[in-house]
Amino acid sequence: MTTSDVKIALLDDSNYGTWEFRVSALSVEKGYDSVIKDGLEDAASDEDKRLDTKAHSFLCLHVSDQFQSVCKASKTSKELWDNMKDLF
Repeated sequence: MTTSDVKIALLDDSNYGTWEFRVSALSVEKGYDSVIKDGLEDAASDEDKRLDTKAHSFLCLHVSDQFQSVCKASKTSKELWDNMKDLF
């Protein structure tokens, strides 16, 4: 099974624990974990900024419509991850 075969239920108001575990594991597989968990350094390279953009998109694609406003309001993947955690 490849990571493209992995199906993760979208985050909703009842599945944060399972969602967090699975998205975290998949983010490691995709190489997004460092920017999601640690954020970007002040002097981040363009490559790191692109990785963060991909990580942000990855997270937004794994949440239900009710949380899209949080995605839109969060500027980085770490900010989004932390905002989701704070909601639950």
